[in-house]
Amino acid sequence: MDYSGARIGRPVNGEIQLESLDSGVETHLREEGQTADHTRFSPMHVSNNEHRNQNRHREQVKKYWKALAEKLHEAQGVHLIGPGEAKKEFAQYLKEHNKNLPAVLTVENSEALTERQLLARMRQLLS
Repeated sequence: MDYSGARIGRPVNGEIQLESLDSGVETHLREEGQTADHTRFSPMHVSNNEHRNQNRHREQVKKYWKALAEKLHEAQGVHLIGPGEAKKEFAQYLKEHNKNLPAVLTVENSEALTERQLLARMRQLLS
């Protein structure tokens, strides 16, 4: 999992089924005409949109965590695997919003995994 999305694996009849969830989190929050220095239109017309962009990003991440938690509500435990900090933040979200949400069993760093690598790792964790 990362900020672009998550792949959810569930054991079904001895096999692992994968489901993808797109996060909807925008990576570059720029308005049309905004330059790299975070001002809109030109240096003469200063309009700092950084605070608004941070709030929008934070709200998108909250919406992503909520959608992901809803997908996992029937799980008894979850293993969070992926690059970056998203998995740690989601583990904290699950702890803070502990109303019938699954327990975090492991939080594991890894590079981006192919589908075969992910399935192999899930089999290891489930055995």
